[in-house]
Amino acid sequence: MAAACLKALLREWTIPEQIVGGDESFGPLWHVPFVSIPGFVGRSNELKRLKKVIFDPRARRIISILGLGGIGKSRLALELTYQIKSEYPQYSILWIQAAQQQTFEKDVLEIGKKLRIPGIEDDKADIKNLVKQRLSNPSTGKWLLVLDNADDEALWAKPSDSTRQEHLFVQYLPRTTNSAILITTRARSVATLLIGKEVINLGSMSPDEAVKIFVYELKTPDLTSDLIADRPTILTLVNELAYLLLAIVQAATSIHMTQRPV
Repeated sequence: MAAACLKALLREWTIPEQIVGGDESFGPLWHVPFVSIPGFVGRSNELKRLKKVIFDPRARRIISILGLGGIGKSRLALELTYQIKSEYPQYSILWIQAAQQQTFEKDVLEIGKKLRIPGIEDDKADIKNLVKQRLSNPSTGKWLLVLDNADDEALWAKPSDSTRQEHLFVQYLPRTTNSAILITTRARSVATLLIGKEVINLGSMSPDEAVKIFVYELKTPDLTSDLIADRPTILTLVNELAYLLLAIVQAATSIHMTQRPV
């Protein structure tokens, strides 16, 4: 009798494990390949607009950050994801590196595994469609999907050759009834095709913002105190760097590593 009761109890315990692949109810997921970066400066208006679109039930909830390479599109998107994680913990945050087909498909597969989609790892699985269908299902819950660096028009924009239509990734974007998609791109054609009017044209940061970031990234107290007293020199430097975030961070890192003054 005791053995029979124990077997029955074990069967009850193992049921969730057996059906986990078909169970669409789970807590918020986190698939972001980058840690939070401290020292975020500015872009408050852009963050407000992004959140307005993402959480507006009347909106299409698809928005793009458009701008030059190195201007800070991915950095802004990353800051947004961590703010949403803190302010709206019920949201799953999913990040796809969309610059290349290989990285896109790799992240889609990882998301599918985290979503516990049955058969997602089968050799003949239509992974992109399976993930699209699951995310489009309202029972999956609310999510924000970030497509970072969707720059390749051959993958995202309309092809000149109609026979290449099947290779476009746009067909795999899920419905956003209760959720949202954010795309970062350098290609206006991609932003226009995928988004339409909801495009944030990310310009250069202000001189004050550029100076703050440069000083923060320097991370050297002696040099920092000297440079703060020589603000015109920093302004000249960040101006030469066209106020591009990536260039400013790289310059500060180089100075920090070599301990050379500006």
